[in-house]
Amino acid sequence: MYTVLIRIIPGALLGVIGSTFYVGLVEFYLGIFPAQSTTILSVPPAVWYILGALVTAFIISVGFLSEPEVGWTIISVIAGGLVMVTGYFLYEQFFMGVFALAEVPVNIGQMTVGLAVALPVVRVVYRYLPSLKGSAK
Repeated sequence: MYTVLIRIIPGALLGVIGSTFYVGLVEFYLGIFPAQSTTILSVPPAVWYILGALVTAFIISVGFLSEPEVGWTIISVIAGGLVMVTGYFLYEQFFMGVFALAEVPVNIGQMTVGLAVALPVVRVVYRYLPSLKGSAK
């Protein structure tokens, strides 16, 4: 149960913070200022909830479908990622004040990408260097 709960945290944070700060009209532009071509999209809160649910489902499914060592790798990356997100937030709080909360979803996304990259890399390293697998315990 603890394993499932720890895997829900990144998706829940992404859904709640994204739906709080990144909803409404969003303007995308190509080029430098002044913007030469712009596109305006409306982002509803449901987009962030769905994205958070997909991240949570991905993390949980990888943990249940793979070896137990992979589950520990996931927990380690999430724990380290939450430390990273907290550190970035505290640093940005010093310079940006209240607006530092707006960067939290981006940092959670960075943690998620790091997780997606780390899992296959760890599996390949353990396959070609099995002696490292025993020394990790």
